[in-house]
Amino acid sequence: TGTGAAVYHSYTYGGPYTATLPVTDSGGKTDTDTVGVTVTGPLPPVTVSLIVSNGTNDLKETVSTGAVTNGGGLVFGKDALNAMRFTGVAVPQGATIRKAYLKVYPGTGLTNSIRIAYSAEASNNSAAIAAVTRALSLIPKTTAVVETPPAYTSAMYNQTADFASVVQQVVNRSGWVSGNAMTIFVADSGSAAARNGKRYNSAAAKAPMLGIEYTP
Repeated sequence: TGTGAAVYHSYTYGGPYTATLPVTDSGGKTDTDTVGVTVTGPLPPVTVSLIVSNGTNDLKETVSTGAVTNGGGLVFGKDALNAMRFTGVAVPQGATIRKAYLKVYPGTGLTNSIRIAYSAEASNNSAAIAAVTRALSLIPKTTAVVETPPAYTSAMYNQTADFASVVQQVVNRSGWVSGNAMTIFVADSGSAAARNGKRYNSAAAKAPMLGIEYTP
């Protein structure tokens, strides 16, 4: 917007745009012109949202015993290691990850004190995980991001801390291909207690979700 013979508009991101310029002269007469423009600059971020799609893709391991189950709920915190496998992760190899997070639907223990670590399988394409003893512990993982989350809010999804650096390690792999599967782990990192969360087998519509925001 502006007045005079020249007006200006700045764009936040690069890409093709349609610019429309309405004008009014001093006599009150109006006209409009439209032109296509291509802006050079960073592309806008893309957001990918995924949900665990079947009952074999979210599992819990009890660290002290190694027992792995895909029934009941997930456990975040003391003595627990969870795996959530997401298929069809449409993020290009080498993309810049601006943000990554889980959305978890809590059950009980909303205010229990927990300290948890987020990591991913160090793999080009995560395979399905069998529910066998210590299956989750034995999978190679990226470096982790640790969080002491605030109390969860009941009856709604709760978003975790940002772990963009974790997802970045996966998509930077030379063998990563857009559309491959990615497994995210949530591990106990010195929790005093635990909180329970929904999983696909206990409530498919409340299964864990993965959000990724990236620029190509």
